[in-house]
Amino acid sequence: MSGLASSVEMLLLTHGVTAPETPFAGGVGYSGAVFAAVNGPDGPLILKRLRHDADWLMRLTRDTSYREAQFAASRLPACLPAGVAAPTLGASFDGAGRAILMRDIGTWLLDGTDIVPEATVDAVLRGLAELHAAFWGTPPGGAEEVAWCDGVDFLNLLTPRTGVMLMEEGRDFGLLRGWEAFARLAPREGVALVERVRANPAMLRIAMAPLPRTLLHGDAKLANMGIDGQGTLWLIDWAMVACEPVAVELAWFLAVNSSRLPWTADVVLDRYRAHLEPALEGTGTSVRWQEQLALIGVCGLLLYGWGKALDAEAGSPDELRWWCERAAAGARALGW
Repeated sequence: MSGLASSVEMLLLTHGVTAPETPFAGGVGYSGAVFAAVNGPDGPLILKRLRHDADWLMRLTRDTSYREAQFAASRLPACLPAGVAAPTLGASFDGAGRAILMRDIGTWLLDGTDIVPEATVDAVLRGLAELHAAFWGTPPGGAEEVAWCDGVDFLNLLTPRTGVMLMEEGRDFGLLRGWEAFARLAPREGVALVERVRANPAMLRIAMAPLPRTLLHGDAKLANMGIDGQGTLWLIDWAMVACEPVAVELAWFLAVNSSRLPWTADVVLDRYRAHLEPALEGTGTSVRWQEQLALIGVCGLLLYGWGKALDAEAGSPDELRWWCERAAAGARALGW
């Protein structure tokens, strides 16, 4: 790909970096990427190195093209709407792997475990809606430069099989134990639905086919987001960037961030929609919101039923019940 620098050294020199890298303490990321700090002429930067064989997310989403580096080197970061930004500056070959250079936006990131203030979450929802609206129903400029994460691959990422694989590799964040708890604690209808869709993933592809596609960040955790002083939404970790219906993004956003959101899932969805529809006004496109809602329920349960079951096991069963009920209603609406 023409946008990739030939080497890490060339990438750094292009951006005025001459000092050596300083590896982060414990600088291996959640999926296996390795991070180091470097000093740029205008402030601190971060170098992220990717290796396919060390990155379980890349392997399970069939990412042999290093899509995050492709995204960083493509035209897409420059095409994001005014209220949304990616800190990526460029990417390069790095032996058999790839490397990405980015601004250090750590002071803006919404990491941690506390509930995020309402105004901040509203800024996040506004930014996501603007991102989705900007590319609604049309291929993003530079789309041909990125090998998108397949939506069905993403929705089948966190399965019991993945839990076994991760445990064998020495990584364990409770995935397998969570699905075992799900089988015990979830309503029978919810368990049967998950098993049925896993056995026939074409059901998901058929359900998504009629819905408009748009650019998705792909891993919409609050910890991957930051809000600067001007209210711009900054997004890091584009490893699963996709072109799929917004239901996929919203399902993950709701499921993975629920403990930090100041409102119920229904209120969050209403607020997102209140930002999306004005952004689409005059485009002649349809949100198809009821179909999106149906898919959100199913997708959220597939992605994070295991986490909700762990919460139920710990004495907080409400979300497991909500997701099972929403998924069952969604399946009925989809004609399943």
